Amino acid sequence: MADIVFKICRKVNKVDDYRSMVIHLKSIILYCKIAKTSLLLNSFSLTYNVYYVKYKIAKTFE
Repeated sequence: MADIVFKICRKVNKVDDYRSMVIHLKSIILYCKIAKTSLLLNSFSLTYNVYYVKYKIAKTFE
């Protein structure tokens, strides 16, 4: 499963390895947490949940 996420991240963000993928996902999660505290809660909540799941998958293979 992590391989699938990794391949997607490589295509979208040109991520070279698992470590940079995790760092990238952490930055997205941080951004989404900031967004969740703002008035944009609804539009970011779905994105946040998707990336959070991907991040959890990546962490298990770290």
